[in-house]
Amino acid sequence: MTARRYLIEGDSASGDAEPLSDLGDLGDPEASAQRLAALAGQLEGSPLVVPRPWGSDFDPDVDPWPSTLSAEAPAAVWRSLRERFTAQRPGRVPRLTWPLRLLESGARVTLELHDELAVMELRAAGATTPEELLGKGQRARTEQELLAELASLRSGERHSDELLLRGRGAIVGLGALWHSDLRLLGLLRELARHPQRELRSAVIAVASRLGYRLFLLELLAVETDRMLRRVLEPVTAFAEEA
Repeated sequence: MTARRYLIEGDSASGDAEPLSDLGDLGDPEASAQRLAALAGQLEGSPLVVPRPWGSDFDPDVDPWPSTLSAEAPAAVWRSLRERFTAQRPGRVPRLTWPLRLLESGARVTLELHDELAVMELRAAGATTPEELLGKGQRARTEQELLAELASLRSGERHSDELLLRGRGAIVGLGALWHSDLRLLGLLRELARHPQRELRSAVIAVASRLGYRLFLLELLAVETDRMLRRVLEPVTAFAEEA
């Protein structure tokens, strides 16, 4: 079953769905924890989602919930299991995974938080979409859409501020979608040579977030812009001490 990954943008208000109450200690800033909890509440408002999530402390491909658990089990039992299985492992990307009520075995949906950026990974055959699961107020963007926004910026020509802003957002978004994909480093190396400072700054932001320390040292060695050097110097100083 192919996994499809999407960058989720939009209003994360949870509406009438009950938000998760046990996501306050993810190791991320409080705003990120709230974002994940709000998106989780929206997701669990979908009839396609089985409200039995598990966190990054567990294998995303293996549902740890007891298969024999009765729907009539006491509410205290459900709360205890939910608290246990939504546990987040320190140092990992905050993540929650749910089974889907679909015919194919293993269908599931995962939400990840990369600082302020939300990513959905959908493993389901057919035409199921993120918008169908999350409802109104959310927009799902694919890697193809983000790459298309970068395609017109790969020339050395001067571009409008709006286009540069969208390009910067595409780089940062791909940093979340591809956070464990080797294609990301190749893309960052290419864009690190772009003449526009706005795009090079986005490259630095993504590399810093993902801990690409040697790459950041390489950037410092060739960067001539004074402002970007001021950004790189403390990051690479930390890298040398670590």
